[in-house]
Amino acid sequence: MRYLSTIIVAFSVCSLVCYLTEAKLTSVIMADEETSEEAPVTSEAEGTEEAGSETTTEGETTAKGETSEEAHHGDEGPPLTPNVDLVIFTLITFALFALILAKFGWTPLNEGLKAREIGIRENIAAAETARLEAEKMLADHKQQLAATQDQVKEIIAEAHRDADEVRQKLMAAAQRDVEALRQRTLEDLDRAKNQAVKELFDNVTEQVAMATEHVLGRALQAEDQNRLIDEALAQLPAKG
Repeated sequence: MRYLSTIIVAFSVCSLVCYLTEAKLTSVIMADEETSEEAPVTSEAEGTEEAGSETTTEGETTAKGETSEEAHHGDEGPPLTPNVDLVIFTLITFALFALILAKFGWTPLNEGLKAREIGIRENIAAAETARLEAEKMLADHKQQLAATQDQVKEIIAEAHRDADEVRQKLMAAAQRDVEALRQRTLEDLDRAKNQAVKELFDNVTEQVAMATEHVLGRALQAEDQNRLIDEALAQLPAKG
């Protein structure tokens, strides 16, 4: 922006100088043309006055007519010709402007454009680098996500295996507990059965002994009681 302002100011100054110079030269040229037009009219008028003393009134009239005709032709003026000084000055001014523009405007402007181009290229390179880094980060993220998913699957599979193992262990322990409880129950039932049978045998033995004593009229000896008990015990399994 600073370089552009310098160029505009230089161009404005050069344009102003050219305009003032052209106006000055135009005024000078117009003054010269007016001076050149007045000179022939004055000389012809003086010649007419000298001839007027020797000629008649008719000659004066003819001289006046010629003078007016020449004045009329003088108003038309000579044909316009190019002004060499103005052309040279314009060329010099243009050359100076071109030199100033090349020294103070073109070089900084070119440098500014190059700097801007370099900045744009750097921005493009930075954007490309950022894009590549983003793609790399995305690929790494996808790999990490895939690895995490594999780990999650492995953890879930391991949890399932552990759950199956625990379930099997619990079922085995429950079966052992059930089997132990069944064994204890059977043992308790056997003990209760044996106790009931023993009590029943004792009661039966006592009743048999009492009945035998009552029938025989004498008390049984220990040997007789044992023999009767053995016989009764021998007959019970056969009945069961």
